[in-house]
Amino acid sequence: MMGEMEVQQLDRLRARLALGGNLPGTGTAAERWSESEAALLNHYRARERPVFFFGREKRQRLVQLCRTCCPDQVEQVLLSGRMALENCFKLDGTPQDRPYWPFGERIDYGSIPFVDRESYFHLQRMYWLIDLAKTYWYTDDEAFAAKFAQQIDEWLVRWPNAEEDMDKVADYSAWRPLEAALRMKHWVWAYVAFQDSPHWTPELHVRFLNSLYDHADYVSRHIARLDHNHTIMEMEGLLHAAVMFPEFDRAAEWRQTAIRTLEQCIRLQLYDDGIHIEAIPDYHMKVVFWFAVPMVLAEKNGYRFSPEYKAKLKSMFEFAKYGYRPNGQCSPFGDGEVYSEYSRRQAWSLGYELFGLEDLMEHAAPDEWLAWHLGPDTLGRLAEANFRETRISPGPASKAFASGGYYCLQSGWDEAARYALLRCGPFVYGHPHADLLSIDLYAYGRPLLGEAGKYTYNECTDRRYVKGTAGHNTIVVDGADQAEYLTRMQFKETPAFRLNRWMTTETDAFVDAEHDGYHRLGGQVSHRRQLLMVEGNWYAVIDRITGTGNRDIEQYWHLDSTAVSLDPATLEARTVDKGRPNLRVIPFANRTVKAELLDDWISERYGTKKPSKTLRYWMKGDLPMNVLTLLIPEQAGQTSRTEIRHCRIEAETAEIHVDLNGVSYEISVGSAISIRRD
Repeated sequence: MMGEMEVQQLDRLRARLALGGNLPGTGTAAERWSESEAALLNHYRARERPVFFFGREKRQRLVQLCRTCCPDQVEQVLLSGRMALENCFKLDGTPQDRPYWPFGERIDYGSIPFVDRESYFHLQRMYWLIDLAKTYWYTDDEAFAAKFAQQIDEWLVRWPNAEEDMDKVADYSAWRPLEAALRMKHWVWAYVAFQDSPHWTPELHVRFLNSLYDHADYVSRHIARLDHNHTIMEMEGLLHAAVMFPEFDRAAEWRQTAIRTLEQCIRLQLYDDGIHIEAIPDYHMKVVFWFAVPMVLAEKNGYRFSPEYKAKLKSMFEFAKYGYRPNGQCSPFGDGEVYSEYSRRQAWSLGYELFGLEDLMEHAAPDEWLAWHLGPDTLGRLAEANFRETRISPGPASKAFASGGYYCLQSGWDEAARYALLRCGPFVYGHPHADLLSIDLYAYGRPLLGEAGKYTYNECTDRRYVKGTAGHNTIVVDGADQAEYLTRMQFKETPAFRLNRWMTTETDAFVDAEHDGYHRLGGQVSHRRQLLMVEGNWYAVIDRITGTGNRDIEQYWHLDSTAVSLDPATLEARTVDKGRPNLRVIPFANRTVKAELLDDWISERYGTKKPSKTLRYWMKGDLPMNVLTLLIPEQAGQTSRTEIRHCRIEAETAEIHVDLNGVSYEISVGSAISIRRD
């Protein structure tokens, strides 16, 4: 016999469904409602449409192929799923020594597990449900279905209705629109997996559908700015519910809203060169998937996106080739992470699968995540691409993205390639850092320079450091940041930047760019940096600090190593990691230079710190000041022999004579770039 609350839940749901107005049932009112609960669940279990990313008939084939083609990825999913069975979750900010945080027998969804704010948001988003669902499919173990039912029940008890207090919603709330949308997406994933389980009861099903309706209604009424990445994720969540639950009386409205808003977002959030508006490699890669996934789900069910949407999405894959280091790590500018949520293999494989981009075949390969989103046949196509003997080159090794503000100077596409990525681009919203003209450097299979990373979104000293200029491989003037820090997600002003020149040959590449972030200090202080890749093997960095006044100039190099030597006479620094590639840093300036090594850290993942050394050069004097720095990657076990024989840097020209490993280089930088090799 149903209780009054249960009857109210079903009554509420009946008004929200477009099922013809009547559900079957006989006898007393309570008996009719009870039978209707069961009939409703049977309806959802029996329906053949809509289709999720994969049809039910393909699920077993997917499981078998993933286990065969992607065993390592499957093991990671199983680990996450089994930890979720114990109420242990990997959240942003989880301590390094305890990656899966234990929540005990019952989850307190209103808690902030540890100091970091992101842990609360991740708990509310319930990311782990996808791995819980996949683990259920991989194992057929009903314990995972029982755990899902328990976790949903506990959440619904805590929040039976949407929270409309926008003062609360503004920050720590289960009903901040982003959390509601991502939770909705993950609920839909898990529902598809667990709806046939006996642990998924008719009564819980009704409560779940009511809350899912509340989620969709809420998100549709609280759409953020169209030029913000949150809106993309929110519409992705809304589209999941609208497509997979067409029985809701507002499903068509929500679907149209989501598709229309995503179309507007992709028009507003991309620069002409396809880079996402926030201009951060890691976030660019994420946005590629946030735009692609809802399109795939919608089109599987007959709902089309425009040709313009697809063309813009396709354009994003060009930077996906250059925003990853040659070993597949993401270049860690801004609030980015080295170990991106989406790997290079996934990004290149997605572009190959969606658009037939054969220039992405180089790193296209079978992938478990893609298989669950694009279907089992994708594994076969990616395996064929991976083993194809004849491949199309990804394109020129070096490339400029002037609108998005990235310049890649790279020797090739193999893992041992030398790779430098320089940033001189826009500051938009909260995720960029004051890092103009910073350089990410990689060679011979390892990163040689790093970035402070994002580390935390909490308002704290560490947040100020990672956002500030000293946390990056660039120039600091008078101890100031390029832009004045206001809050953890905001600078006071936006520096202007400019590309002066970009040039490439078969073996060399050159970029000349500048910014005016230090104009606010008075004296029209500007920083101009020229980066030259010579024969694809080493780099010359020319820094010009112009303007007026007596200034303190600091140059930072964040070395991805703790083993570093510094010669007190020449001020040359070198990483000395045995059996690994190393980096030599050699300075030359028109002022007396001092140097020191600082104990520091690099954050490769949110909430983690890896010990490192930072090389700091500094000078004091009247402007202008000029600095030449040679960055010389060395292969494992090799030591280069280098001498700067001559260096003259003027306002618009530079002459450099360098002996490197018995080869003499005469370099002239002016109206033309000349490199003579003897």
